[in-house]
Amino acid sequence: MIRILIMILALSNYANAKEVLLDRIVGVVNDDIITLSDVKDFEKSLGSKKAKLTADDFQKLAGSQKAILDKIIESKIILQYVKDNNMQSDKEELDSIIKRRMKSVGMNTKDLEKELKDSGQTLDDLRNELEVEQAKAKIFDKDLKRKISISEQDYANFFQKEFKQEINISEYKISHILLKDQPLAEKVYQEAKKGESFDQLAYKYSEDAGTKNNGGDLGYLKSDSLLPEMQKAVENMSAGDIKGPIKTKLGYHIIKLEAFRTEKNPEYVKNKEQIERALIEKDFLRQLALWLDEKKEEYYVRTYL
Repeated sequence: MIRILIMILALSNYANAKEVLLDRIVGVVNDDIITLSDVKDFEKSLGSKKAKLTADDFQKLAGSQKAILDKIIESKIILQYVKDNNMQSDKEELDSIIKRRMKSVGMNTKDLEKELKDSGQTLDDLRNELEVEQAKAKIFDKDLKRKISISEQDYANFFQKEFKQEINISEYKISHILLKDQPLAEKVYQEAKKGESFDQLAYKYSEDAGTKNNGGDLGYLKSDSLLPEMQKAVENMSAGDIKGPIKTKLGYHIIKLEAFRTEKNPEYVKNKEQIERALIEKDFLRQLALWLDEKKEEYYVRTYL
């Protein structure tokens, strides 16, 4: 009976032309109606929600009442679902969360009231937003957590995109012999390839005064700290390989790859938990969108905007 009444109201433009409607129904979720004033109220408060939305979501909502209606419908579905499953948050729970968050940032009641007033919100608006937020968290725990899957490649892609770095850092232990004369460099290279002691050849011929006395040892070097020509050369070398002569701005190098190792980037290690949270949130939002699509088929959802 309620749904029949809703349909009649939704089609009110066919009613008596003398009746002036100040508001109209623009959406229905089961027995819950959404009016045009609900959409307009959301539209007015959009500025205060900007910090909680992605740039794409804000742009989408700012330009379309239809997008706002869809957003309200999704919130209605989420709240109805947790209510149907006895998972809804009561006022005491919401107020307790608000108090904890205020305490964590050193905010008192007057500070909160001022912030809400400045943003055009009320305490009830804040509770409503928090109720949806908590409902999403409960849906995550109940239905979606088990579907979240994050691979090592996901970590690598995120770190590369957001931090502009690689997760793994390659380090090469290299010895070299530096010469200015190319023919001499060719001669020394051939001697090294025939099995002559690299240490002795470095001591005898190398013009790098800083390393010639210790066999040309450069120690462990990160890939990006090598001269470009040497970096390219070592990429396809195995431990014990010798290459040369390699021409760089310093002269001609004969290099020997003594060892190779890969270590986790310290920046990645330091930020791994933050990265994991971001990846979980991203996949949760994807799973939530799929979940909402399913619920829109299960629930009675109509729009008239």
